[in-house]
Amino acid sequence: MNENEKKKVSLLDRYIKYWYGISGPLDEYKKAKIDQIGNKAFFIAMLTMIPLFLISSIVYTYLGSEIAYYTLCIGGFLVLIVVSSFVMSKTNKIHLTDNEVEEKDLPQAKKAARVRGAFSGLYFGIAMFLIEFVTSGMDKKMFLIDFICYLVLGAIVFGGIMAMVYSSRIKVVKDEEN
Repeated sequence: MNENEKKKVSLLDRYIKYWYGISGPLDEYKKAKIDQIGNKAFFIAMLTMIPLFLISSIVYTYLGSEIAYYTLCIGGFLVLIVVSSFVMSKTNKIHLTDNEVEEKDLPQAKKAARVRGAFSGLYFGIAMFLIEFVTSGMDKKMFLIDFICYLVLGAIVFGGIMAMVYSSRIKVVKDEEN
């Protein structure tokens, strides 16, 4: 990809590629498939959120606001899991997330997958620390060796898993010249 093509990539396209896990150029075929998946995911979310709001309203009427709040939170989390699973299964089914590389570029692609996994693990560890800091404040727990070890271990495990996911998306294509 030359510099002119890099400049033409809009912020929205970068956002779409990041959240859908697409590597390589975002062509018209991929955009059309992403639009279809996104529209279906939106309808799934709306069709599940409407009954969820209705159920939480009924729960609020009979059982109180605290239980209705928990019902809404748990239901919202389940909707998020369902929609995310739908999007992941559809993008994998039509091979939108595949990273197609030539055989000569395979070692470089695997190295890039490991580096991307390491950065994902680093991001995860920092995010865990910040979330814990915001939710519990600056207490003695933040600097305990156990807590720091759990953060580092969680970051390493998450980074390793993400590196395996990124590596599994690499698909070798044959050279057109041969």
